Amino acid sequence: MENAQATVGMTDEQIRSRLVTMRDKISVLEWDEKMGQINPYKKVQLDSLRKEFKTMEEKLEANQV
Repeated sequence: MENAQATVGMTDEQIRSRLVTMRDKISVLEWDEKMGQINPYKKVQLDSLRKEFKTMEEKLEANQV
């Protein structure tokens, strides 16, 4: 899983920072999707960001246990 590998070596603070950036991008793309203004490439990008966001959230939670 490439997204899981992307977090290897990242500190919790770096993961949190990346999550904030990703959340902003996801919000914009979700608005486009909601308004029917998303193109197929951006839809793929949104799905990918959602998956990566979930993976990074899980990694952060696992680090806190």
